[in-house]
Amino acid sequence: MKKYISLANKQTFYYLWKNNKFRKNFTTTINNIVLIKEDYKLLETFNKKTKYLRSYIFLESDNNLIFIDFNKKENDIKLKLNLEVVEFLNLIYEKQVVLIMFNTYKGVNQNNNNLYLIYKNEVNQDFINFLLTTNFKEQKAYKYKDLLDYVYNLDENFYLAYLNETKKEEMIYNFKEI
Repeated sequence: MKKYISLANKQTFYYLWKNNKFRKNFTTTINNIVLIKEDYKLLETFNKKTKYLRSYIFLESDNNLIFIDFNKKENDIKLKLNLEVVEFLNLIYEKQVVLIMFNTYKGVNQNNNNLYLIYKNEVNQDFINFLLTTNFKEQKAYKYKDLLDYVYNLDENFYLAYLNETKKEEMIYNFKEI
């Protein structure tokens, strides 16, 4: 069995999106967060090979472009970078652009002007807290064993892309502003 695989990873998300149960649960979760009911298409913005270009998660519906990201460190580096991406997307998209940042540490959920910061806490749906788990023991405590089996049995191509994405995320967290 592979070592712990974070569900809060863009490559994991990409492969999980192919799983109908995950897609249905995640769509419901997004609709509950932004208080709308829409179906989403995952845009192909995943980088599996390039060393320095990170992947992005964009879900598109008829009316919205949902930008999803995961934050594993208690700092605002990724939020600042993502707000710049949102600013650019607002210039080129006629649809409403929404940023949802899932944070793997504890906090109180916040939302303001199409920005949603979701933290690990007791008021979340189980599915959200399942996504935000930080170790295998936590993952097993939730009722989504079939999704864990799916992820942990993915092929070596997934695992290499996952490790590559993890390294790129660490480079972002270690980034120092000039």
